[in-house]
Parts: sequence; C-alpha cells; structure tokens
Amino acid sequence: MRFRVCFVLLAIAFLQQTAIAQESLGDAARRARMQKPAPAPGARVYDNETIPSRGGISSASVSGMSTPANTTETSSAAEGKAASPKPADATTSEEDNKKAADEWKSKIDDQKNEISRLERELNVLQREAQIKAAVFYADAGTQLRDSKKYADDVRQNQADTQSKQQALTDAKQKLSDLEDQSRKAGHPQ
Repeated sequence: MRFRVCFVLLAIAFLQQTAIAQESLGDAARRARMQKPAPAPGARVYDNETIPSRGGISSASVSGMSTPANTTETSSAAEGKAASPKPADATTSEEDNKKAADEWKSKIDDQKNEISRLERELNVLQREAQIKAAVFYADAGTQLRDSKKYADDVRQNQADTQSKQQALTDAKQKLSDLEDQSRKAGHPQ
C-alpha cells in the first residue's frame, strides 16, 4: 500500500514538474520573433502588426513598391506633372479624375443593382416552385388529374431557374471585371 501511495506521489510530482517546465505557445512565439533575422533595408514586410486595420493597403501607402502596370502609369503621370506646372491643368486633371471615378462608381453600382435584381427574381422563382410543389402534393385529386401539367410546369421552372442562375453568374463575373478594370484605371472602389 505504501508503495502505491509513493508511486502516485512521485507520478504527480513528475507531472507537475513537466507541466511547469513546458513553455507556453505565446512564449515560444515571442522567442521565435526575437530570433528572426531583420529584413533587408528598404524591404517592406507586412504582418499582423503592420497591416492597417481599416482601409486596406493602397499603392500610395507603399513606399518604393509598385506593380509593373502602375509603374508606367505613374511615370507618365509624373512626366506630365513635371512638364506642365500650371495650376489650371492640375485642377482639370483632378476634375477629370473625379469624373472618371464617378463614372466607374456608377457602372459598378448599376451592376450591383442588376445582381440584386437577379438574386431577388431567382429567389422568387425558387419559392414559387416550393409553393406549387406543396400545393400539388397536398391534394391527391390534383395529383391524379394534373400530373402531366405539373411535370411540364416543373420542367419550365427548372429551365427558368437555370437561366436566372446563369444570368446571375454572368452578372457577378461582369461586376468582377468592372472592379478589376476600375482598379487598373486607378480608381479603386
């Protein structure tokens, strides 16, 4: 009996010692962060501490980093600004940029409205099909009299639903393309 009690006490002491000796995950992460080599000078590293919590990352906020598509646009824009220092031209350019941004925004908003309309129509078609099925299966007499008509209605509803789903998919793709074109034109939404 004493042997068992001693064995249990030793096992508990051993488990406590290993639990105390184990390092927490947070401590291990801190130690790994301290041991990580510093990034090269001029290189921008994004991690959870440096990513802004609101607004995202814009090309204006990244110093020294640009995509190849933006490089030609920014260099030609910089040449244009250097060549014509007139304030009237800058105002006109700002107005043109605002007009272009408004046009992109209106195109994107129109496409979003179209997607919303298609989603509503698809939802209505699906609900109507459910109601028709419930009514048909609730009445045995209707099942016997109008089974061919019901089957034709179901096929027609399925065809309509598929065409609406395809139109919705196409509209979402068009929205994605418009947003990409807007970003490439320099007007992020």
